[in-house]
Amino acid sequence: MPLFIPEPYLAALFVVPEHQGKGVGGALLELALKWLKEKGGRLITLETDPGSVAEGFYKNRGWEKTGMGEFGIQNVYVRQL
Repeated sequence: MPLFIPEPYLAALFVVPEHQGKGVGGALLELALKWLKEKGGRLITLETDPGSVAEGFYKNRGWEKTGMGEFGIQNVYVRQL
């Protein structure tokens, strides 16, 4: 779910386990990034759990870790469009 709150933010991207590893997540991510870019987004932020499958998913797609989130629980990642 891509949002502007007020800055571009990827709030959620989930794929049910039986469809993981089939390119569904990558396709959803590209659609979300395309939408954010069309709406003027240039630097996109997201937060994800340290050591999670999702963290590896984003790292492998060029997202850069910038630190920890507000509550010190999740890692913050950004990507330029």
